[in-house]
Amino acid sequence: MSKGEDYARLGYAALCRAALAVAEKARKENRKLPIWKYGKVVYDFPTITPQHVAAADADKPRR
Repeated sequence: MSKGEDYARLGYAALCRAALAVAEKARKENRKLPIWKYGKVVYDFPTITPQHVAAADADKPRR
């Protein structure tokens, strides 16, 4: 695996963790998030879970 692929995977894992933090905050504040669905923006409650982030972290390269 090239160094660029390693950085891409690390960046993707960080993005997933950030999305989880935003989703948790929206859930706590009972707010809907804008989500792109079917070619338009729809406001809905977040459905991301810690399992989504765990799956992204599993793909993270080992140091």
